[in-house]
Amino acid sequence: MVLNTARAQGDYFQATRGGGHGDYRHIVLAPCDVKEATVLVQEAFHLAATWRNPVLVMGDYYLAHTWQTVDVAPIDFGPRPPTDWAVDGSTGGSGRAKLISPLGDTKRTDDVGYDELGRLMVGGQTMLEVAFGAAAVAVVLGVLWGATAGYFGGLLDGLMMRIVDALRRV
Repeated sequence: MVLNTARAQGDYFQATRGGGHGDYRHIVLAPCDVKEATVLVQEAFHLAATWRNPVLVMGDYYLAHTWQTVDVAPIDFGPRPPTDWAVDGSTGGSGRAKLISPLGDTKRTDDVGYDELGRLMVGGQTMLEVAFGAAAVAVVLGVLWGATAGYFGGLLDGLMMRIVDALRRV
């Protein structure tokens, strides 16, 4: 029996074309039955830890809707490689947090261990949000003020423009 997963499925496309925009390939495991799936899932974790690469275990409708008695005893794949590169969150905020940067160790940090450039960028974002918000409010109020003065004209226009002149001198 041949079970086609259909080329139109996004999972199939991701598995065969790679992750992201196709810039890397996945390890893809496709079990044919439930017994093989229990073995391949354990192997997927081993391969992901060994090669530090995403692993996809692809099943289909037939596999998902069948049942079979299986042995789920752990499989010994040998020693796992060291994962000292992994960030696990245990050192966050203590000043000993691992910094991952394309700049390497040249990244500047404050006394707590936070990235100074990142904090500067977050502060800059807030400043830009306030500045653009203030500019938008000024444009809306200015257009409404000027439109009102221009529509009614005469004495009201003269009074409103004198108020604007006084505000500009402040």
